[in-house]
Amino acid sequence: MKKFFTAFLICFVIVAIAWVVVNPQQAADPPESMESIESATFQKPDPGPQTVVFYFHGEKRCRTCLQIESSTNAAIEESFSLELDSGDLELRSVNFDLKANQHYRDDFELTFGTVVVANYLDGEVLNYRNLEKVWDLVWDDAAFREYIEENTFAVLEGTTEG
Repeated sequence: MKKFFTAFLICFVIVAIAWVVVNPQQAADPPESMESIESATFQKPDPGPQTVVFYFHGEKRCRTCLQIESSTNAAIEESFSLELDSGDLELRSVNFDLKANQHYRDDFELTFGTVVVANYLDGEVLNYRNLEKVWDLVWDDAAFREYIEENTFAVLEGTTEG
């Protein structure tokens, strides 16, 4: 009986370690200042011009995914505080794996988690930029921040090339 119990504990520990390695930070919370949309609660922006910085993610989130969201949040809050305060700019975190949010995959031609900056007028998308290079720049803070800032500014100004 003692050998059985010891073998059971060893198996349990191995399975637990494997689970942690395969699913790191799966249940980690996103940064508090970005609103997480877990259902179809997202309303189109108010009438008039508005820009939304979306961070799109799936159900399972790795360390890099969480870093992209955190760095995006920091860059936008520090560089665009006036626009955030006035309501001209908004930050949103959206789980596009949820059925209610899957339309974003088509709306913004998404294939994986990314940052999208979208310019709206009266609730309709005028233009947007999919900032796919966030994956290449995520661990270079200065380059990441510059990329987010330049593209957000361009969309705020109505520029679509980039």
